[in-house]
Amino acid sequence: MNEKLKELRKIMITSELRDVKFGNKNKEYVFNSINSNKKKHRRVNDWIPRSLSIVMISGFIFASLVFAKEYILKPDSSQNSHYSQSETNERNMSSDSTDNTEEEIKNEDSEVLTKEETQLLMLNTLHHFKTAKGLFINESKNHKETVEYQVSLIKDEIGSYIKTNLDMKNQDLNEETDKKDTDKTEIFNGDKILQLNNESKKYQVSDAALSFNRDSKITLDEVYKETEDGSPVYRNHPFAGSAASSLYPYGMATNFLKDHDKWEIEKQSSTLLDKNVIIIKGSLNDDDSDKYNASSFRFWVERQTGILLKMELYKDDQVVESLVTKELELNKTIDKNKFSIAIPEGYTLDK
Repeated sequence: MNEKLKELRKIMITSELRDVKFGNKNKEYVFNSINSNKKKHRRVNDWIPRSLSIVMISGFIFASLVFAKEYILKPDSSQNSHYSQSETNERNMSSDSTDNTEEEIKNEDSEVLTKEETQLLMLNTLHHFKTAKGLFINESKNHKETVEYQVSLIKDEIGSYIKTNLDMKNQDLNEETDKKDTDKTEIFNGDKILQLNNESKKYQVSDAALSFNRDSKITLDEVYKETEDGSPVYRNHPFAGSAASSLYPYGMATNFLKDHDKWEIEKQSSTLLDKNVIIIKGSLNDDDSDKYNASSFRFWVERQTGILLKMELYKDDQVVESLVTKELELNKTIDKNKFSIAIPEGYTLDK
């Protein structure tokens, strides 16, 4: 220490401090400052390890608490896997329920129909709608028939308007009988029927002799009760001309669906023209097979009314005849003037 003081003194004498007096009092002050710095340094050195110890202990306690929390609250891995799988399945089911095919729709509210209920639905269509307006095409290898119709079953407003265009394929239309049937209009006013052959400008008027009953629905026992020739009992309906094959598919329902072992419900709920339909398919009996030159069929039936929206007959897996509805409006207002049987100008009586 003395050597350092001597050195310090020499520096002070040779520097700008040579004129400054440095007595015993000044020396004492310097010694006190040096000792004070040493004590402060020792206090700092003592504080650092203590702080590190506190930090390490606190960190250990915190890590222990976190581990204990995870261990206690974490669910069993197998249970957690089950929940994750369930959530995944629910998402997949939700996705599947919205990813429908073009024609199929999932409708949980649709009632499951039995075969008997489906057949009765088609047999009693006149009880299930008030008005219908639409267009369908009936086609085979020999003809293409386009039918446009408006029908009302409202009491005191019963009537129908049916316009039919028949295109005969692969046939010579030189005969007059064929020509007059290519474009016709049929009008029913609830009492009489007016038939207009639009190409020949001929007309006919006849009485609607057939009565019909809307008070009660027909049953299968009534349909197939014993008759002289063994054929099903025919159920009369309001006149609908060519539109009857779709609006009142009575013949299809009695013949094609008589034997419940020969057909099945393919889909309980599908969609066609924004209508909920049930799809059925089956095979034809020998008589119908010969009559239609087909071996099997498929029907798309509107679930609320029983109206036949679409029909396909097959032979060797090829469609040989079809009925396809292009437009259909149910229970909408219809212009009653369409049911007028006033003779159009330029038409003469067909004698």
